[in-house]
Amino acid sequence: LGAEGHPLRIFDAFASSGALAVRIALEVAPQCSRPLEVTAADIDAQCCDLAALNARSLNGLRVRRLHALVAPCDAADADAGAAATTEAGGASLAPRLASDPSGALVRVVCADARALVHLASPFEYAHLDPFGSCAQHIDGFAARAPHGGLISLTATDTSALYAHYPRVARRAYAATLERSDANWREAGVRVLCGALAVAAARHGKGMQPLHSCAAAHFVHVVARLERGAAAADRTAQLV
Repeated sequence: LGAEGHPLRIFDAFASSGALAVRIALEVAPQCSRPLEVTAADIDAQCCDLAALNARSLNGLRVRRLHALVAPCDAADADAGAAATTEAGGASLAPRLASDPSGALVRVVCADARALVHLASPFEYAHLDPFGSCAQHIDGFAARAPHGGLISLTATDTSALYAHYPRVARRAYAATLERSDANWREAGVRVLCGALAVAAARHGKGMQPLHSCAAAHFVHVVARLERGAAAADRTAQLV
């Protein structure tokens, strides 16, 4: 993943308690020959406090707290920019999210994941596990994924993906599903893969599924993205 000589950047976009970010920092860092940057983000301040506590106090990890502010843009401040990433003291951190000189192993960021993914440098591995559907988040993450980067999706809107509510599936994923289909779980996996494939192709990228799992309460997919019109065309033909 990523280029040699550069840090391996991992993003847990909906960190909640920070369990995944902590596990990655503990298990991947000792085996990684390159510097590892793990960013755990959540829009809920209490979740960020809990993630920082779990990482620092319970697991002895180095933690840096960041705070991202995304302000509404109007005509008056459009030139100034609609978003800034700040910490206590007000200094902008947007240019520093990519390479923090502190050497902190886990960064806990209170921010909207859709804004943060555009503020920060691209992540080689991004994990999305929102409460419900991934549909509204896929486009931004596909747009920012680097060549060869991995995107991990966990969708818990199984009422739509498993065809309990076909209208919701059509709205969220532009898919027609039927509960009478004997392979309804596989269909849910294919719909989630298709949503990522369409988003990737829209941004000139191809998508290769690497892993999928359909369980009682979630659908999980891991895919590698590849830049280029040829890769995008190959992917679009399979949707």
